[in-house]
Amino acid sequence: MKVGTCDCLGSIGGDNDPNAGIACAIEFKAAGRLSTFNKEKNFAQRKFLIDKINANNFACVVDSAERLDLIYKRWADIKKNSGINMARAYLISMLPVVSEKTRLKDDKLFDDE
Repeated sequence: MKVGTCDCLGSIGGDNDPNAGIACAIEFKAAGRLSTFNKEKNFAQRKFLIDKINANNFACVVDSAERLDLIYKRWADIKKNSGINMARAYLISMLPVVSEKTRLKDDKLFDDE
């Protein structure tokens, strides 16, 4: 796989799902470890998911089946009622943010490190 490719790629299925056929990309993280998605070494992965979202696909980062279910249902509802632009914005907003702990750990102490 190309560097940055997420853990799960496919398309939304289901005869009764109005989003059937839309590509989906999901990155799985360990429970409570969503912020690791923002590590510098994962830049290509973040770009990959953002590119998928910007191409009107479903993409997210999850640490549980419940989080995936919540994000998908909310995205589908927003897409249906408010349109694709709002649905894209929602998915971007659901990408993990850098925790203060992770940011401090990843920051270099000196410029020459």
